[in-house]
Amino acid sequence: GQECDTGFIENLKASDVQKKGKIVIHKVEGVEGNLKEGQTVHCRVDKERRIQLTAHHTATHIINACARNLLGSHIYQSGAHKSVDIARLDTTHYALLTYDELQKLEQDANQMIADAAHIEISFMERNDAESKYGFRLYQGGAVPGKFIRVIRISDNKGNLIDAEACGGTHFNNTKDVGIIKLTGQKRIQDGVLRLEFVAGKKAMEYINSNEKILKKSASVFSVEISQLPKTCERFFDEWKGLRKENRELKNTICEILKENLKDKENVRLQMDYLDANEITDIAKNLKKFAIANFDKKILVSDLENLDIKNLKAIREIKGEKGNFKVYVFGKEDVEGVKKMMNSS
Repeated sequence: GQECDTGFIENLKASDVQKKGKIVIHKVEGVEGNLKEGQTVHCRVDKERRIQLTAHHTATHIINACARNLLGSHIYQSGAHKSVDIARLDTTHYALLTYDELQKLEQDANQMIADAAHIEISFMERNDAESKYGFRLYQGGAVPGKFIRVIRISDNKGNLIDAEACGGTHFNNTKDVGIIKLTGQKRIQDGVLRLEFVAGKKAMEYINSNEKILKKSASVFSVEISQLPKTCERFFDEWKGLRKENRELKNTICEILKENLKDKENVRLQMDYLDANEITDIAKNLKKFAIANFDKKILVSDLENLDIKNLKAIREIKGEKGNFKVYVFGKEDVEGVKKMMNSS
């Protein structure tokens, strides 16, 4: 589940690495003629990318161990992915986590980082590893081979925290992860919960980005960040009240227009403040009419043979004076609709 390293082979950028059987294939960008069969080459790994991938992979083991401790022994990794920008852990759990559970999981993971737990990387004979750690070694699936690579996390007293068979890159101590930030969760199927997170440098970038959003939002309302929730609630309540008043005013306007226009012919109106449903309600008593909303590019009319190139009928409605249609049009048709509206 960990993305590959990238870097350079001589002066050629290695953008992808894949293993086919026992052969490791490097995809390079540039003139391949610069490399010759049997040539000894110098390779440079993208160090920053490697460190970030390592942070995300070690964080995956930390979160898995903390989730099992917090939620129960049924927690088992069913999948994972670690890229540079974000990581995710799919784990066996029957429900989405509550806010408090997410907070506790994140706190426990960062506490393990603060505790500087030791990470031991070793190769063990499969039977010995299974005898010592059990089949919980195989988080995410069984690993082939007589010998397996085991990642063991233990506290400062040597007590086991987690042990998994894993071929990914890892730090030697949890403190090197720096920080873990949970960014989201979703149920991807029955009994499987996906936890999304960032760690290390990407976690700091995520936190800083959110802080900038909070500061900008606070500046818009001219309040402190701590006052944002209360301020947003107040503005939202005021907006709901104004929306209700606006709806009532529009209903009054529609009733007045319906009464004043009733049974009129050759009506041409621009009503950018009314939506399609409100316009059609007014139009049901009209004949030979055209009503347009230029903001939403809507035309309601019973006129035939409208010479407007891209006019598209989306609905036909039965009115008291006959059927009429609701049309939509594009920006390029605005002048054509206006010309039609100004005609008698």
